[in-house]
Amino acid sequence: MAVNMNPPPPASGAAPGQTIDLLKETDIAYWCEIFGIDPTQLRQAVGAAGPQAVAVARHLRSKGQGGDRA
Repeated sequence: MAVNMNPPPPASGAAPGQTIDLLKETDIAYWCEIFGIDPTQLRQAVGAAGPQAVAVARHLRSKGQGGDRA
């Protein structure tokens, strides 16, 4: 399993077009690190906002989660 080698820009946490695949443990670990959340929070955010990383970041910000990188 390859890790996404194009990390999102630090200022926004996620770039347009990036998706989060909850079936890949590497994606889960990567996005949990980026957003500063645990896997349960990531799954809930993807369930609420969809798999687009930008939408998940927006959702986390609206909930006051995800730290500065969301």
